[in-house]
Amino acid sequence: MSLYGIETEADCRMRTTEILELHRDAEQAFNLNRRSERTKQLIADLKNCLATLYKKRTHSNDPQMSDVERECFFPAIHRAYVDAPNLAAPKTWEEGLSKIEDALKEYGLPKDKKKSK
Repeated sequence: MSLYGIETEADCRMRTTEILELHRDAEQAFNLNRRSERTKQLIADLKNCLATLYKKRTHSNDPQMSDVERECFFPAIHRAYVDAPNLAAPKTWEEGLSKIEDALKEYGLPKDKKKSK
């Protein structure tokens, strides 16, 4: 078994979509009430998810990453983790949420390969 249990591009899309759902919840809360405690908590939950996944790679004796984890999933997690907003600085929340979404969509949602005829 691989480090994150992601063996196929479909697995990667599914796991990334789950993280994007956390992002969607945080973004909706931000759009409703930018500086509320609920918004802060949802952003914290998203950041904690990203941190856990990121640190698993750097602090793990678990199995090696699969090809799709190495090429798609971990780059998405790494970029999103690095670009996550600072919870103590609400001015960073909007841009940070946008960067997380961009990273997850760019790297973590592999494009379906077209079948050759």
